Amino acid sequence: MKRDDIDIEVRTIRIDEKVVEVRGRFEWGESKTRDSARTVHLPDVAVKPLAEPLLRFPRLRGPQRPAVGRSRVVENRKGPVRRHVLRPIWDRACRRAGLEGFRPE
Repeated sequence: MKRDDIDIEVRTIRIDEKVVEVRGRFEWGESKTRDSARTVHLPDVAVKPLAEPLLRFPRLRGPQRPAVGRSRVVENRKGPVRRHVLRPIWDRACRRAGLEGFRPE
């Protein structure tokens, strides 16, 4: 998910690409099907936790990241956060929000 995919005011996220991990490397591409590229409404419970870090941390600039608006939201210094790292955090956050059963795709 890129920063420009999130519209906090309208409360939506645009989903228009996929990423897969192949032999320890990430490969980015277009959505699998036309229907999988979509705009999703953000539930109220997700707006504040998503907006706070976007406001607190400015977009990264410099030779390593020339496309400012393309900065990833869920990444660390090495790139995208790997599923096995994100999953326990995601599950705990969903339990606290009363949204058990949701999974990152």
